[in-house]
Amino acid sequence: MNILIVEPPHVARFLPLAWTRPLWRVRVGMTTLEEKFRRVFRGAEFYFAGRSYLAPVFAKKHDAGRMNPDTVARGETVFVSAAAIFRDAPNEPKGTLLHHGPHPIYAR
Repeated sequence: MNILIVEPPHVARFLPLAWTRPLWRVRVGMTTLEEKFRRVFRGAEFYFAGRSYLAPVFAKKHDAGRMNPDTVARGETVFVSAAAIFRDAPNEPKGTLLHHGPHPIYAR
């Protein structure tokens, strides 16, 4: 399974914490949101879609193809908002869209 973590359009609400890092790199408690996603979606391939000015910095620490990718690996891809926090992986059928207010947080 592929997980594409997407920064939400309302990322400005998280400023100034998110000026210099993608939203999934913001620390919530002891871990970052990315670490929480990796724990919930164990074994998945992760890709990230975020603000383009952060891509060069992200590429230095990770595979450059993982940030704002043109394509992802074959197989099922789940889109997750970088602002979402899950305790467990959602077990929703294909075609599901979960949202919080007007903002989508999970699409399968």
